[in-house]
Amino acid sequence: MSVNEKSNKALDARATREGHDAAVPEALAVATQDSQDAAARAADPASESGIDPSGWDYPQPHVLAVSPQAADIDGLDHTNNAVYVQWCERVAWSHSEHLGLSLDDYRRLDRAMAIRQGVYDYLLPSFLGEPLLLGTWLTAGDGKLAMQRSFQLRRASDGQTLMRGRWELVCIEISTGRPRRMPQEFLAVYQAVVVMSEASGAARNASTA
Repeated sequence: MSVNEKSNKALDARATREGHDAAVPEALAVATQDSQDAAARAADPASESGIDPSGWDYPQPHVLAVSPQAADIDGLDHTNNAVYVQWCERVAWSHSEHLGLSLDDYRRLDRAMAIRQGVYDYLLPSFLGEPLLLGTWLTAGDGKLAMQRSFQLRRASDGQTLMRGRWELVCIEISTGRPRRMPQEFLAVYQAVVVMSEASGAARNASTA
């Protein structure tokens, strides 16, 4: 092999290595973006489903993806209503933890938002294996003792609302069970994300005008 041939081969090998080295960061960047996109979809099941966002009762719900399992089905071959209540508890805790208040924080503060009243409107049945989306919001708060949490269960395939729920909540001292004013941590976290319907907002604006 001549000197020129050896030189040309060395240059080709160097170019190949440089091309490979340049491709590695690009591949890592693509993989990182894919991972970030997947994480975003996992954090927002509603966006992943393609469900019409205008069908939610309030903007920007905190959403939990659920699906009835065999143990959830009752004698009428649809989801037992009690399962919806359990799902509401799950999405409520998921929302609270997402906002930064967990059960450990409740115990540390000796305070909890307890359910004083729960109301559920069962509008349509759901069935085994159906993909569903359960949204929740904090929809009222007096900044002292009481808050309201609302729920909406939608079918992922067509956006139909299957159930609506509402909790009337009161702040209690865990150690005694007695009503107590919300601590500053509750006000800072919960009160900041309270949403209202347009009708409620208009009524409040009229009362303060």
